Formats: sequence, structure tokens, C-alpha cells
Amino acid sequence: MNKIDIKTRRTLLWAIFLSVGFPLGIAMTVIGFTKGQSFRAMGIVGIILIVMGFYGAPMVWIHFGQLKYFSRLKAQIVGDGIKSVKMLAEVHNRNPEVVANDVKTMVQKGYLDGYLVLDNERIIDKTTMRDKDYEMMEAESRPLPFLQREVRAYQRRRRLSVLQLENYQRDAGQIREGIQ
Repeated sequence: MNKIDIKTRRTLLWAIFLSVGFPLGIAMTVIGFTKGQSFRAMGIVGIILIVMGFYGAPMVWIHFGQLKYFSRLKAQIVGDGIKSVKMLAEVHNRNPEVVANDVKTMVQKGYLDGYLVLDNERIIDKTTMRDKDYEMMEAESRPLPFLQREVRAYQRRRRLSVLQLENYQRDAGQIREGIQ
């Protein structure tokens, strides 16, 4: 079971607890404060449940809906192999920029490990990335820290020697100069 599924189930349980706790809190408050001194603790717990249910349940349900959306996105990217942001946007009836930002959010939160959004158009699996993908990213003048992080990951994955890495960076610089 992956990280997003665990978090989705946990959020669902909290949402159900808070939704059920709200009416139970009302009943506990009424019973707790009308039955006498021995039931005061029940009344206080009822007030706490009312507040948590009234304010917390809507927020948790909204968060649950967002996690379900992320779960569907992940299933379509990983399971169905959809790598186009435009296609995902059409499927979910959303703006492509919003979908690209959602996928970036999923990558940042660790829900979608090993993927990268390129130009807000393509979703690339980093584990199967080819050399030409790195060349294309560098040729498009990506910010330097981003490239350094990706090149280091590339080096670790491919176990390149320092000389090979220097040649790779030099070739990428020549490609960048040729495009400009």
C-alpha cells in the first residue's frame, strides 16, 4: 500500500469520526448538563465533539476529496501510463496548468515518487529517463540548481565516472550554445 492510499484512508476515518461526533456531541451535551453533577464530564466531552465536528469535519472532508483526486491522478499516471498533462486535464475537466501544478504537488509531497513534470506538458518517469531527455532539459535553459540536482541523480543512477559526467556537462553546454 502506498503513501497516498494510507493517508486517504486515515483522512476518511477522521472525517467519519468527526461527522458522527457532531450529533453525538449534541446529545452528550444535553444529557450531560441536564442529568446532574455526575454527568458534567459527558457534557464537556459533548461540547468538545460539537466544536470538532462543526469546524473540523468540513475541512477534513475537503482534504479527503483532494486526496482522492490525487489518488486518481496517480492511478492514471502510473497504472494507465498517461504521461500528457493535456490528456489528464481533459479527463478531469480541469485547466492543464492546474493539473501540472497538482502533479508537481504530488511529487513534492512524495505521493508520486520518481516522476517529473517537464514544461507543464509532459510527465517523465525519472527511472526510465534517457540521455536525450537530460539534453533537452539542459538545452531549454533550466535553472542551474534544478539541473545540478538532476545530473547528480543521473550520476548516481548510472554510476558515471567523474570524467563521463564532465563530458556530459560539456556536451550539454555545447547543445545550449548551439540552440541560442
